[in-house]
Amino acid sequence: MLELTIMMNRGKYLVTDDKKRTIYSIKRKLRGEYVIRDVNKYELYELSEGQTMDRHMFYYILLNGKRKATLRCISKFLEPRMELDMDGEILTIRADSPDKLSYTFVKNKKELGNLKILPIARGEYKYELKLEMEIFDDYIPLIPLAVVESIPPTV
Repeated sequence: MLELTIMMNRGKYLVTDDKKRTIYSIKRKLRGEYVIRDVNKYELYELSEGQTMDRHMFYYILLNGKRKATLRCISKFLEPRMELDMDGEILTIRADSPDKLSYTFVKNKKELGNLKILPIARGEYKYELKLEMEIFDDYIPLIPLAVVESIPPTV
């Protein structure tokens, strides 16, 4: 199981592994997109908010400017959850707690990881991800940021 921690540090998020090594950085662009870079500052993926007419947010995960996956908020209040659709394969991120600080990653009815959101200061959070390697990809650390924007914790 892979364990990652995501924390704000000097205007960007740093993603560290269980040995406290920084493996990614995430920065917000001027237009509101998040960009994830590896330790060599190579841009890997971008999380871009999609245009919607309804009340649920959705995002595109872009690789070299091309859509790789769609992350959609399915419900904010009753059974809060999001779905990541990547070429027809669905990964569900569902809330486990009423305060929306704990989530489980589910694929084909199998639990493959969890996300813990820990409030640090007003509007700032520390994210702890524990995932099975079979669902990990470089864009996964972008998901907690979209979750908090779409389904704000009630603390």
